[in-house]
Amino acid sequence: MTHATLQNTHILVEVNTKGAEISQFRNLYKTQELLWNPDFNFWNRTAPLLFPIVGKLKDDQFKYNENFYSMKQHGFARDAEFEIIERTATLLHLRLMSSPITKIQYPFDFQIDVKYTLKDSQLQAENIITNLGDDTMPVSFGAHPGFSIQLPVDTCKIIIHREGKETPTEEILQRHLISEGLYTGEKEPVIIQNGKIPLNENYFEHDAIVFKNEGITGMSLIQNNELIARLDAPTAPYWGIWKKPGAPFVCIEPWWGIADHSQTQYDLLTKEGIHLLEKHDALSIKYDIYT
Repeated sequence: MTHATLQNTHILVEVNTKGAEISQFRNLYKTQELLWNPDFNFWNRTAPLLFPIVGKLKDDQFKYNENFYSMKQHGFARDAEFEIIERTATLLHLRLMSSPITKIQYPFDFQIDVKYTLKDSQLQAENIITNLGDDTMPVSFGAHPGFSIQLPVDTCKIIIHREGKETPTEEILQRHLISEGLYTGEKEPVIIQNGKIPLNENYFEHDAIVFKNEGITGMSLIQNNELIARLDAPTAPYWGIWKKPGAPFVCIEPWWGIADHSQTQYDLLTKEGIHLLEKHDALSIKYDIYT
């Protein structure tokens, strides 16, 4: 594992080759680190990439061509060593390719290219997933950055961004509920006040706040009316907001895929939110983080 540092006049970003994970993100005009400092008492990661699944599989397994494969929550990319393809002061291109080891869990030939580019006070991330094989490849992807906050969390709010839609004074979005990592089919209303969700620890007693297909294009985290971070991902159909109770961070997570439903039949090809890449096709997924 090595670290690569990107820097311009506005921000400094450090990336681990393990998992292509952002480990530091610092606004050079502020003193506070944007990402939280991992603590094994709560969570030992900062901003893992979720590939080739998002969330948990029922019984940690899926079925493909009548065979069952085992894979842990969020997939294996976050623990894999990426190769550096290109590196400049403001750009980093990393790559992970399928191998006999990955095929034990995921029987497909793939390549995933992760590109980070600095532009002013913005980090632009592009993730290109390529099917190198002849068979249709089912795949998901997600980002999972944890942003540092000062406790208590009830001094924080999440701003919901929707392109081209007016912000009502009050609206209700449906949160999709999770039990032991799987969706139950139950929902719970979340009140949005002037486009904002006032946070509290009670929200996170039973896992993340998850929204499906609500037209969300981005989210901002603010504390005491000051912007901590904004994450834009206009094409993400699923969004999660998560923290460990009592921990000084909040995760904003855009997902192109989602965990299993408790009643799933294990078939990866028909899994909710799955992308089916035909042979030699590529899928480009982009998101931006601002500070």
